[in-house]
Amino acid sequence: MIHLTHFKPAFLPLLLNLCFLLSLSACKKERRSTKVFGRVIDNTQQPVANVQILIQGTRLGGLKAGVALQRLITDKQGLYSITVVPDKEYSGIQVINQFFYDPALANKYKDYTPYYNGQKAIDCCPAMIGVDTEYDFTLYP
Repeated sequence: MIHLTHFKPAFLPLLLNLCFLLSLSACKKERRSTKVFGRVIDNTQQPVANVQILIQGTRLGGLKAGVALQRLITDKQGLYSITVVPDKEYSGIQVINQFFYDPALANKYKDYTPYYNGQKAIDCCPAMIGVDTEYDFTLYP
């Protein structure tokens, strides 16, 4: 057991501050809850319903194959929204537009453009765990 009487008075404030900081870091919890939301429209700006959106967890910076965390379908307004809480084994999330899973949509559309938080996305479609992220998609014939 350490007795505070063994320390010189000048070190006591430093020791107390160090103990306080260590106790704070032990209590800190990482935010894992992640909201992913957006809208799917076509090239005429009309909403597209029944588009499957896959939320996939990635491991080790994406070096291993992703694992499906959730699937959801866009509503009549083309909107989707989900909150996922990935396990700590996941380092990131991918948002995947799977419009081709619906045969009617696969026959009508051949490609899409993703938009990340309102800006055209170059790298589709990562999301950071703990950060709410919007991905909109425009489908093209």
